[in-house]
Amino acid sequence: MRIFGAIAVLLILSAPAVLAIPQYTLMSGNRCANCHVNQQGAGLRNELGWYSMMDESIVKPSSIGLGGLFEPLQQSNLTLNETFNYGLDLRAQSSRGIDSGSTRKTFPMQVAMHAAWTPQEGITVEGTYNAGPIRYDGQTSWSASVLAQPTKDWPQLRIGHFQPSMGMRYDDHSMMIRQIADNTAYAHPLIAPNYAEYGAEITYATPTWLSLSAGVFDMTNLAKVNINGRQITPGSVGYSGRLVVSDHNTFTSITNSYVGASVLAANSMTMTSVFAGVGLEDRVSLMGEVFMMHSQGLADTRNAIVALMVKVFDGVYLEGRAEQATLTSIAPTAYESTVTQWVIGAQVFVLPFLEIRPDYRIVETGQSPQLLDQYKAKRWNVQIHIFY
Repeated sequence: MRIFGAIAVLLILSAPAVLAIPQYTLMSGNRCANCHVNQQGAGLRNELGWYSMMDESIVKPSSIGLGGLFEPLQQSNLTLNETFNYGLDLRAQSSRGIDSGSTRKTFPMQVAMHAAWTPQEGITVEGTYNAGPIRYDGQTSWSASVLAQPTKDWPQLRIGHFQPSMGMRYDDHSMMIRQIADNTAYAHPLIAPNYAEYGAEITYATPTWLSLSAGVFDMTNLAKVNINGRQITPGSVGYSGRLVVSDHNTFTSITNSYVGASVLAANSMTMTSVFAGVGLEDRVSLMGEVFMMHSQGLADTRNAIVALMVKVFDGVYLEGRAEQATLTSIAPTAYESTVTQWVIGAQVFVLPFLEIRPDYRIVETGQSPQLLDQYKAKRWNVQIHIFY
């Protein structure tokens, strides 16, 4: 862990950072559930979440003659007497692999449509469909659930096909925190984008400083994930738990912070996560997470991330993060693989609902004993994100 001590110091001194869902909570003073239908964030934005991003841009449409185009879009994401809300996330990326012989490619990352219907107070039906291709083991193209919460003081019950609450939810799938640094040239997802299982979860978050979740799930999709051709867990019932203690302007008026832990266990496989963050209101955030997986008789993973974000001015954020993913394989071959990734970039909201995300990253792989060629590469990438 000494490398992450050095990484944290370097990031604090250099000041760039990453804009992802957890960082919003640290900079805004809101919990994920304040802006998203999902208690843990990601997916459909509720009215507050939509409204908070509506004017997030460098260029105002009216100043370049686009007011007539954007004005109807900036009214509301609610319809049918405010019982139905909708949204979308479209992403494309230009990137190049870390192999010296790779060529740059531009490809779609996400074509997701979201919707939620509240037929009566306390009952919401929500769902997401991603029209993009299924690329990874455990990845799904859809999620849907029924949310029941008689009053805001009661716990919320969620039943359907969705992702168990664990760790922190990020909007950048290239992060190493949920990857397997196996004996390939790079890594593949431990928790795939849009991963979901059939299950039920109950969340209690009535105090503004506390969030407790517990759930039970069918682990069919996670059972598709493998290391060295072997499943990390057989399909079976899994159990999840998550605890977060936070301060969003409850105890102090200057900083926002959170600390938490989660677990997802099924048969001989256990995933655990510990995470924490601190942020200055509308200025800067610093966060970190350690995510571990133990599959008995097969392998262990130990992943970590440190990220810092600085708001330059409205619509522009500098970002930087340091990540490391380590796999210790036990069977059928004993070895240890590591992927270290340094990223510096920016998130630029050019117009309302349009984000450009360039970054420059240094990736280094290592293996002991060395079974395959290893790499040290420097690459730039850019994402285009259209959201609503």
